[in-house]
Amino acid sequence: MDIEKEVRSAIPDVLAKMRENIVFKMGQEAEVVAMDVLRTTIKKWVTDELAPEVVAQLAKNKSALIAEAETIAENLAAAIGEAIGDQAKKSLANAYLVKGIADKLFRGY
Repeated sequence: MDIEKEVRSAIPDVLAKMRENIVFKMGQEAEVVAMDVLRTTIKKWVTDELAPEVVAQLAKNKSALIAEAETIAENLAAAIGEAIGDQAKKSLANAYLVKGIADKLFRGY
């Protein structure tokens, strides 16, 4: 077995595999760079174009939004009060039920 001959015959396969790995890694790196550029571009567009428009629309409708927020807050307070009341009723009903079961189980002990 001639080692030098074997090494020489393997060189084309090794080089082909190296080329394949290089191309793959270049593709991965290109994808990373493209995503960075895309993120930067989108962030700039959102900051420069979209955000000012959103702020302008919010400012334009400020009084309506505040009025709606007041309505939402009132409805939320009412809903919370109702939910607390319902929970209290359930707790009392459960306590009464547990007391009844305990009385029946332990009566006479």
